[in-house]
Amino acid sequence: KFLIKFKIYILFFILFTSINSAYANDQTPDPFEKINRAVFIFNESIDSAFLKPIATLYSNVPEPGRDALRNILRNLETPIILTNNILQVDINNAQTTTLRFLINTIFGLGGIFDPASKLGIERNDTNFGETLAKYGFGPGFYVVLPLLGPSTFRDAIGIGVDQIIDPLNFASKNLQNNWLQPTKTSIRGVDFRERNLGTIDNLKETSLDYYATL
Repeated sequence: KFLIKFKIYILFFILFTSINSAYANDQTPDPFEKINRAVFIFNESIDSAFLKPIATLYSNVPEPGRDALRNILRNLETPIILTNNILQVDINNAQTTTLRFLINTIFGLGGIFDPASKLGIERNDTNFGETLAKYGFGPGFYVVLPLLGPSTFRDAIGIGVDQIIDPLNFASKNLQNNWLQPTKTSIRGVDFRERNLGTIDNLKETSLDYYATL
């Protein structure tokens, strides 16, 4: 099994490198526009039917409650950020990420509050897509991911790797609960949509081609 997985990783790496090289001189090209637009339309239908109404309803929750939930989710993402800090050999941000986690977990009641920010220790948000960029991998082509929205080939790979290294995956296996990761992702999506209700609506109203604007 190990050899099979290893071969798959090697083949995937070769594919990624080939695609990255092919589009190295272009600025986020969109060679699969027809497919992307179809996925985009699907995402918009999901947004209109479910995500926006839920986000609008969620906006009625008092702001302290919304902030607390967001803080908890951010705190849970610390291992992902720290892993990428280390992979990027970013020692300063790795130390900051660790310090923030300790302060917010201990004094922020498990991450409900964010005392670290009040102390001037700001969050440094990074991901595996940025790690790949650090080592010279270009963005590749434009892609619209189902439910997740616009991205690039490199960042799409980054999203997948970040999901793999997320401790919630290990917790899901130990607890035999396959809903932990999707639940977290869904809550993050609703939180993001709620915080951008006005911005997104304004973009839709003022854009001749909303797809091209994004």
